[in-house]
Parts: sequence; structure tokens; C-alpha cells
Amino acid sequence: MKRALLIPICFMTLLSCKKEAAIIKPLETGSQRLVSVTRTTTLSGNVSYSEAKNYEYNNAGKIIAEGNKKYLRHDKQRIVQIADLSAGTNNGGTRVYYSDADENKITYTLCASGDDGRDSVVYLHDSNGRLVKTMDYFSYVSSKYSPDTTFLSRYSFFKYDGNGNIVQVDLFSIDYVNQGVAHCGQNVYSSYDKTINPLYTADEVRTAEHAYYGVINTSINNYACIGPYTKSYEYRTDGRPRSCLVKQNGVEAFKLTFKYN
Repeated sequence: MKRALLIPICFMTLLSCKKEAAIIKPLETGSQRLVSVTRTTTLSGNVSYSEAKNYEYNNAGKIIAEGNKKYLRHDKQRIVQIADLSAGTNNGGTRVYYSDADENKITYTLCASGDDGRDSVVYLHDSNGRLVKTMDYFSYVSSKYSPDTTFLSRYSFFKYDGNGNIVQVDLFSIDYVNQGVAHCGQNVYSSYDKTINPLYTADEVRTAEHAYYGVINTSINNYACIGPYTKSYEYRTDGRPRSCLVKQNGVEAFKLTFKYN
């Protein structure tokens, strides 16, 4: 397996909120499925911009597409290949490889090609089988910033609450120039409520993809606080969120609208 590196963009988000959660059956097995999430951002006055991310499912009820990402699943419904259409026509997709000891746990992913230099990501689990660390490898032509082969660029640690919700992600990058490691970011999620996250699945390869839509897809419950951002939900009678208002430092940033079939 190849290995590889990229100089990451560091960021920091911190928060302190009370945690609260309860295990609820994932929506993926429910009678209705999430089919789209629309983010509406107010630009100025009455001018707003909306963009939707759509979801598709196979006959087993498993996600096979979310926005520009397409998932190929094995006959046991594990994701074995990912195609990211937003990455351009030169992107050869990502192949997913699982542990021989536990067929549901990812050992590593391997990028077939890509302009960003990403080569592979290694997944490490604790004794309880939970994902606790990912290690990103990249590959570039030799320079003063990187070795002349594939190499470790960055890694992340994950922490959970008692219900399996992610509560903290710590990001580290490797500086090959100064021969050091930098703690370049921390995400702290808390104030989880007791309602089901409509984006939740147990697919590890979807880990913490939350940046644009302000949601996290590998936690069972909906969270309401991260750094300067707070989220307030409007729920349907069945407990599924109808919409979510996101504020930054008390000022409205954007609104999410959830649609089900």
C-alpha cells in the first residue's frame, strides 16, 4: 500500500456546553428516509442563496449517494468504493479495505488518483472496535517540504460519549522542515439532544463530514453547539428535524431544511 502528504490548513474550534444524549434507532432503518438537506444563507437584506445536497439509497435502504459523492457497496452492504464527482474528471475514486478480523471495520482507504496528492488513510480502532485515529498519507515530488516517497502528513484522534456520539476531534500535522508535530486544530461537539440525527449511518468512511452543512453524520444524535456556532432545531411529531437554524456568536449564519420521502 502506498503512503503520502499534504501541508494542511490548520484551524481551531473550541466550545464548552453541557452534554446530553440517548441512543435512538437510526433513521436509516425507519419508515421515511432523508432525501435532501438544503442550506439557505442570507447574503444581505432579502437576498439569500440556497444549495441542496441530495441523498439516494439502494434497495437495502443504504446510502449510495450524498451530493457529489457516490458509494459502491459490497453484497454485505459495506462501502467498498467512493467516487467524488466534485473532484474533477481526473479523480479515480477511493477504494475501501476492511479488516480480516472484523469485516465492518476499515483498515485503510486507497486513492486511485487525485490532484491533491492524497494517497491513503489508515484507520485505527480501540479494543471496543471504535474508530479512534486516522492517519493521512500523501505523495509528492521530492522537495524541502516533503520526502521523495509517500509519507504521513497528518493524523486525527476521535473521542466519544457513552452513546457513541463524537465529542472531540484533535488534528495534528507533521512539519518535515522543522522536524516537528503541530496540534493544529480541535473540534469539540457537545450539548447533544435526545433526537435522532437524520444523517447518521455506521459507515466509518463518512467520518465527521460536517463542515459545509453544519451537521455530523457519524453521531447518533443531533448536536447543538460547536465553538461559536449554536444550532436550534424545529422537529416533526415523529422526532425527525424539519429545520435547523445555525447562529455564529448569536447572529444567524444559515438555515438547514430537511426533506424526507
